[in-house]
Amino acid sequence: MKNLIIPIIFSLCVGINVNAQEKSAKEKKGDNHYFVYSYNKAIEAYTSSKELTTDGQRKLAKAYHKISSNDLAEKEYEKLIYATGGKTADDYFDYAMVLKSSAKYDEANKQMERFKAQKPDDLRAIDYSANKNNLNTLLSDNGRFKVSNSKVNTDAQDFGPSYYKDKIVFASSRSTKMMPKKSNINDLPFLNIYVSELSNGVMQSPSNFDKSMNENMNEGPASFNKEGTFMAYTQNNYDLTKKELVVKLELYFKTFKDNKWSEAEPFALNNNNYSVGHANLSADGEYHVFCQRYARRIRRFRSL
Repeated sequence: MKNLIIPIIFSLCVGINVNAQEKSAKEKKGDNHYFVYSYNKAIEAYTSSKELTTDGQRKLAKAYHKISSNDLAEKEYEKLIYATGGKTADDYFDYAMVLKSSAKYDEANKQMERFKAQKPDDLRAIDYSANKNNLNTLLSDNGRFKVSNSKVNTDAQDFGPSYYKDKIVFASSRSTKMMPKKSNINDLPFLNIYVSELSNGVMQSPSNFDKSMNENMNEGPASFNKEGTFMAYTQNNYDLTKKELVVKLELYFKTFKDNKWSEAEPFALNNNNYSVGHANLSADGEYHVFCQRYARRIRRFRSL
């Protein structure tokens, strides 16, 4: 009789373990939203689920961080970190980044120590070990620079400044339209490229850089050669179908000739399988550094 009871009990225990890691319908719905960067909808689905798997808990924490709700991200990461099983070294790293965003540097260092213990040869762990004691130096004011908040900043996304002749060009999600199209990632209007005059080193009220470039999704940021006759800029890939779900980024080039910008030319390394964007041109326009998202690399490329 004992020989029969033991395997039955073992089977029940295995069954309970497996079911505990099965995703609920609401968690799967959250995964679908998370996959297409709809973080607010993903959060709504995850938080309405009675129980999350380790993967769902991780994505919920990340989703809060993506929309800059760091207080909530901390709470969800804490649940993930102190849960039994299923954690990865990168969970400690990601938790540390959230804590740093909230200026909780001592707590962040504790998580980085855990990350380093699991991945001592990781470049992020090596960089942390080499620079973890430099914070006080970085925070001290040695009077070399004066930092001020530019008046052109808004509550939208304003980033990626680049010199264009004697002006500044930057990307922004600001919009003057009554009902602008919005990104499902952050519920903000899609990015466009803006240009601002400089007066005594101060940026003036910006205007649209080139309205012909304002399409239905993101354009920007941009970079220019020293003469302002050649530009590289980031734009969404408009050739992907709805079935492909995730719209990638691509790089395009334009040349200023005959008092107008040429038609956009795609970068040779654009690819439907990953994002390529955020170029930084050298002064002569011969080289540019760019991000390649799929492989998590920064590349240097000579212009053709």
